[in-house]
Amino acid sequence: MKNWLISMVLVAICATNVGCRADNDKPKPPDKAAKTTQQQVEAIAKNEVARRGWKDATVQDVRLEGNLWTISLIQIPAMPGGHAVIKVSDEGTVISFVPGA
Repeated sequence: MKNWLISMVLVAICATNVGCRADNDKPKPPDKAAKTTQQQVEAIAKNEVARRGWKDATVQDVRLEGNLWTISLIQIPAMPGGHAVIKVSDEGTVISFVPGA
C-alpha cells in the first residue's frame, strides 16, 4: 500500500509538470539583421579617426554585439598610443571613441 501511494504521488507530480515551462525557456527568434554592414561601420570608424587628426588607419577588428559595433583601429604609421576602439550604433552613430594610452 505504501509503495502504491508513493507511486501515485510521483505520477501526480509528473503529470502536473508536463508541458509547464516559463516563457523565457521558449526558443528565441534569431536577431534581426543589422541595419549597417561591416563595411559601412569600418568607413564610419575611419572617418571618425580622420576627424580626430589621424592621417591613416587600418581596421584591426570588427565585432557586432547586440545592436552595437565595436571597431579596433591602428594608426598608420604605427606609434605609441596609435590605436583606438570606436563603438558605433546599429544606426551608424558614433557612440564612443577610446584612444590608446
